[in-house]
Amino acid sequence: MKRSYRTQDGYFFYHQENGTLTDTKDNIDFDMSFDSVEDLFNQTDAIDVSTSNGFEVEITKDYEGDDYHVVSYEPSSTLPLDHYETVGFETLKEVLTYLDKLEQEDFMEFKTSDIIFSGAYEASKNQVFYTHKDVKDELSKDDLLILLSEGFQDASYANDEAPSFYHPKSGTPLAIFVVKDEDDQSKPVTFEIYDDIEDEVYFSDDMADIIGIFKTIVEQRKKCTGADQ
Repeated sequence: MKRSYRTQDGYFFYHQENGTLTDTKDNIDFDMSFDSVEDLFNQTDAIDVSTSNGFEVEITKDYEGDDYHVVSYEPSSTLPLDHYETVGFETLKEVLTYLDKLEQEDFMEFKTSDIIFSGAYEASKNQVFYTHKDVKDELSKDDLLILLSEGFQDASYANDEAPSFYHPKSGTPLAIFVVKDEDDQSKPVTFEIYDDIEDEVYFSDDMADIIGIFKTIVEQRKKCTGADQ
C-alpha cells in the first residue's frame, strides 16, 4: 500500500515512485497532481497521512508552538486508533524523515475480520459488521485500509447477495459490492458497482481501481445536476 495524503478539502493524493503525488493510486488517468510533497504542503495548513504500514498521522502547521505539529496513531484492527506519540518539528524535511521512520516500524498484522467500517458502534452492537462477514474476511489488509482511508463505511444488508460499502459524503446511493466467486478460486473476491442511472455494471479485481470508478460516476452525477463538489 502506498503512502497517501488527505487534504483539509478531503482530497486524497498518493505518493508515486517518481516523487510526484497524484489523486489516483496507480498514477494513471489522474485529474490532479503535485510535483512534490513540498508543493502539496504549500497549499494547505493541515494534512492527514496514512503510511504504507498503517500508521495514521495528523500534521498541522504552526500549531501548539511547533512549525509542524505531528500526532501519530498506531496501526490497529479496531477503532478508535491508539495514540502513538506527539512530536514537533521545525522543517518539512524532518517531518518526511519521521514518516519514513514510522514506515520502518514493525507492528502486528491486521486481522481483517476485526475491522469495523461502521465506526460509531462496537462490533457487539453492530449487526452490519456481522452481515456477510465470511465474504468480508476475504478482503486483504490493503483493501481494508484503502476503504477506511477513503472514507467508505460498511453498508451490508442481509437481503443483498453480497456485502457492500458506501461513501456517506458522495450524495448518492452508489455502493461497492464485494463478490466472492465460488467457481473461480484464482482470486478471493471481485468488486462491482451498479450504476442505476446508466443501468450499467462495472467490475474490477483492484480496490483502488473500483474506487476510482466510483469517484468518476459521482463526479459525472454532480456535473449533470450542477452540484458543486
